[in-house]
Amino acid sequence: MEWRSVKALREALDTMTFAFEGRVAYMYTDLEHYDPLADMDSFSSYPRRIIGTEIAFYLKEVEPGLTRASIRSRRYDVSKLALIFHGGGHAKAAGCTIHLPLQQATEAILKEIGKLYF
Repeated sequence: MEWRSVKALREALDTMTFAFEGRVAYMYTDLEHYDPLADMDSFSSYPRRIIGTEIAFYLKEVEPGLTRASIRSRRYDVSKLALIFHGGGHAKAAGCTIHLPLQQATEAILKEIGKLYF
């Protein structure tokens, strides 16, 4: 992993947050810390590794009002969640682009997770 990616990972890990009594774990990169040259493709795997986590996601705000989500689960079909935001993928790994700022995108995903799974 190159230095840009390590720096981005360190910053993202500092944002690790839990919801739904630890069943959901997520982290993010805001626009201020977004580095388009860093490889962030694997970041969604970090919250997924936490024992007890059923759904994990990583968000990165890549432009003002534009947030990309990478969603993972071992238990649930997260492609259903991605489809709500016009994304896609597989049952255990999906993604989408949300036309909202990071904070609003996070709230929207958590709201839909609550409706679909919990």
